[in-house]
Amino acid sequence: MNIRNENGYLPGSYFDSEVKRLNRQPTYALKNMVKALNMCYWLNTNQDKVRLEAAKLVLQQRRKVA
Repeated sequence: MNIRNENGYLPGSYFDSEVKRLNRQPTYALKNMVKALNMCYWLNTNQDKVRLEAAKLVLQQRRKVA
């Protein structure tokens, strides 16, 4: 049985480790990261795409708390 999170990734995957790592970043740094990764999205590698999704998720979680 595959138990996936709301973004479609398996628990314990690279996505989860990115979310944990990005939780330590300040909000302004995450906003800048999302902005930069969205500028030329066609140049992003698979890791960049995962990082972008993780940063968006962390920002979304912070907006819910505040």
